[in-house]
Formats: sequence, structure tokens, C-alpha cells
Amino acid sequence: MFLYYTYPQYLHSDSASYILLAEDILRSGTWLPQSWHYVSGSISIVDVGQIALPFVKWLGITPLALACAATVGASILVAAMYYLGRTLGLDKAASACAALLVISGPSMLYLDLVLGYMMSAVLAQNVLFLAMVCKVVDGKFSRRYIIVAAMLLALLFASNPKKAFAFTLLPSACAAIACWLSARIAGEQVVKEMVRRRDWLLRAIVAAVVVGTAFHVIAADFLSINTSYARHQLISNSAQFIINARTLWRLALEFLGITNLATNPNGIVHSLGTIYRVALIVTVAAAFVFVSARAFRLRQRSRMFLVSYVFFGTGLITGALLVGEPIKEHYGIYYLVFTLIPVAIILILAMGELPKKYKSIAVTTIISPVLLLSTGSLVLSSLTSAQPIYSGPGINQKTTNADKENLIRWLGENGIHHGYAPFWDANAITVLSKGRVRVIAARLLYGDGISPIRWLVSDEKITGVQAETPVFMALHNNTFSDTAIAQCFGTRPSYLVRPYRVVIFHDGVTDCLSAPPAVALPG
Repeated sequence: MFLYYTYPQYLHSDSASYILLAEDILRSGTWLPQSWHYVSGSISIVDVGQIALPFVKWLGITPLALACAATVGASILVAAMYYLGRTLGLDKAASACAALLVISGPSMLYLDLVLGYMMSAVLAQNVLFLAMVCKVVDGKFSRRYIIVAAMLLALLFASNPKKAFAFTLLPSACAAIACWLSARIAGEQVVKEMVRRRDWLLRAIVAAVVVGTAFHVIAADFLSINTSYARHQLISNSAQFIINARTLWRLALEFLGITNLATNPNGIVHSLGTIYRVALIVTVAAAFVFVSARAFRLRQRSRMFLVSYVFFGTGLITGALLVGEPIKEHYGIYYLVFTLIPVAIILILAMGELPKKYKSIAVTTIISPVLLLSTGSLVLSSLTSAQPIYSGPGINQKTTNADKENLIRWLGENGIHHGYAPFWDANAITVLSKGRVRVIAARLLYGDGISPIRWLVSDEKITGVQAETPVFMALHNNTFSDTAIAQCFGTRPSYLVRPYRVVIFHDGVTDCLSAPPAVALPG
């Protein structure tokens, strides 16, 4: 319901780009198209762009193809979480429950990142890596587990070495060292086996890192990879630390569904949801402390590793955010998703230790509401309110999908099928029109015309739109003055298609194109 009805109402260019990448893969016949502009230092190797291939081939550039691809990605994440649960000793029902918790909430921001942004495939790779390490930490030194872990680690490093190091390797290494030290202090026999297998383990890890990083470096020579969002610059003063702390706290509240950016929250429903989520956070925190203490006391090594991974990973990433460059709105919190995903397993582990008579109460008061609260309340609000409770990256959009569909109808009536629009609108318009209108993200520059944004787009599409006539430029109305529009476009006709101001280029757009750098108009 969420992916097929609610989320398409908030479709934005980042999520829509996966479908366009799949189209480019099919067009070029290559797994990694050279014409595609990858972003944030990441290469989509085994990701939702590849998962979407059969759906784009069968359904075309449509929201339905996007929803189907996202469903498969979410299913892979659920399967990975289920496997991790079974690895940690949970029964089938408990493992399934923990897996479903991961795709249930707790907020639209979370659902947008995990399902809409389709981080699910990469998250699944990380979860499977943790499962393999848990087996090794438990003393199962089978080469099969070590080789699979190495292959997953190599894949993560090949996609993005920085993220693989920060989200996977570093916290896992810290957690493994903590488990090893604890076992050594306790004088456990497994320490001798770990020492005996140390060289083999280290070789596998080093080989995975080297191979993955080498692939990424080589690929970067013939692929276009924007690294602007992957840079990390330390702050220069304590004032920025305070600003970062406040921003991170606010984003954390939004991420947990305790606050939202909508102007008309759904009254008592939102208030009750907020109270429940606060209680849930307290419960999860208590569960983490309980499982951690029990795991270390009873020498449950795989559980010791998992809670240590959550502790070190969350702590290291939070520290990096606090002392780094200003935290980006809506995006800063997503880095924590990788290390917080196992919290669902930890919550179920804690419930498993409850006396039998309390387990049904816990399921009724904790698990069932979690599975229903976020998605159910969001779907309900979308059916009953003009502006549902929402807090996610798509909030950057200044228009709704109804506005985009109105623009698509107007363009169709006037025989216009190619053009430019602000970033958050462009790819979404292409997908919502089912490919009938091809739109390139662009900025409007003072005195210099239109500058295409090379971000999650193919060079072929950029040059293809440039060659078409007529071409449009959709601007957010009231964002630009008539003087600014006249300065950029001269006497070319413009029309008000609320909430857009649409400028038409009957003779082509080539003479109005500008290459960066230049001063961009807002929007």
C-alpha cells in the first residue's frame, strides 16, 4: 500500500533516478553506463537500478515499475534480516517479526530513505556481511562464511570505499576486537582458534578491501562520479559543533517520527503516535542495555558482536557528523540507518528473554503497533488530508505530484515533450509522464540562461533534449521576477501553469544554454 499508493504522491528526482538508470543500462547494454552521472561517490553495481531492469523492460518508465523494483529491494532486505535473526538463534517467527520491523517505520523520513530512496539493496548487503561475521565470531571458521563475507565486503568497497569503511569495516572491526578482548580476558578456548585462523581472516579482509577499492578507482577513470556529497571537512570552531548538535537532534526527532514538517499534523492521531514513539524509544534503549549485559555475561559471542557493532557504528558516525561540515538537511541522519538497522533484532532478542506470560503482552503493545503505526497512519492521513504527515527529502519540492501531472497534461495538449525543470521536479516529471515528457534538471542563471545539472542523469538525455524543438523551461512561479526571466529568455513566450511559469523555446534552446560556473537563481 505504501509503495504503490502513498509514496508515489511524494515521488522525487532522487528516487525516480533508479528507473532512469535502469533505462540507461538497457539502452547502452552495459552494466555500468559511461554516460550516467553517479553521485555521492557511489557506483550502483548491484543495487535497485539493476533490480529495476526487468520492470522497466516490461512496464516502461512508470511509477509502477519503481514500486515493483522497490518491493523486490525491500524483500531482499527482509530476507537478509531474517537470516541474521536465525544466525543469532531466533526462531522463525521471531526472525520474521524482526525483519518486518525494519520496513515498518518509524517515520516517513525513514520509509523514504529505506524504501523510497531504495537503500534496501545496499543495507541487505551490509546485513548479510554482519551475519557472516556473527557465524565466524561464534567459532564457525568455515571458509565458506569467510569467503562470502569477503565477497560482500569487496562489493561494498567497489560501490563506495568511504561508506564501506565507515558503515561496515570500521565498526565491525571495533566490535570484533571488543569480542576478542572479552574472550581473551575470560580465557575462552575460542581465542586460540581465532589466533590460529588470524592470518587467513586478515588475508580475506585485506583482499576484499584491495579488490573492491581497486575496482572503484579503475571504474572512476571511465565513469562520471560526483563526490561532492562524499566529502568530509572538519569544523573550525565550537560554534559549528553546537549548530551540528542542534541540527542532528532535530533530524533525529524527525527520523523517529516525533516531529514532522507538515503544516497540518493529523491532530490527536499524530499526538498519540508521538507518545507511542517516545515510549518505544525508551523500550528499545532498555532492550539494548539488557541484551548487551546478558550477551557479555553469558559469553554469547555473536550477540556481543552485534550490540558492539551498533554501539561503535552509531557512536563513530554520530561523532563524525558532529565534528564535520554542516549537516545537510534531511540527509545527515541517513548515515545512521546502516548501523541502527540491527536494533530491530536486538528488540526481539530482548523480548525472547521475557517470561512466557509477558511475551503476548509485549507483542500486543510493542510489535503489532510498530508494524501498523507508521504505514497505516500515513496511508490513512493521505486518504483523509490534503497534506499528510510527512518529513523526508521530497519535502524540498515546492510542488506536489498533482501539480506535475497538471503540467504534463498542459505540455501534452500543446505538443511539447522535452524540457527543463528544477532538480526535485525533473526526473519525477519524466517518470510520472511514463516517459512521454523527457525533462532534464537545470538551474536558471542570471544573464546566462539555462545550466543543466549533471546529477543522476545520462549525457545522452542531456544532449537529446538540447536537440529537440520546441523545448520548455518550467520555473516555480513567484520564485523569479519578470525582469530576471526577461533577462534570461528575452521575448520568448511564457505561460502560467500553476504553480509553474513555463517558458517555451520554439526555435530550440541551444543559445540559452550555459555551462557552470555561474550564479544560479534560487529553485
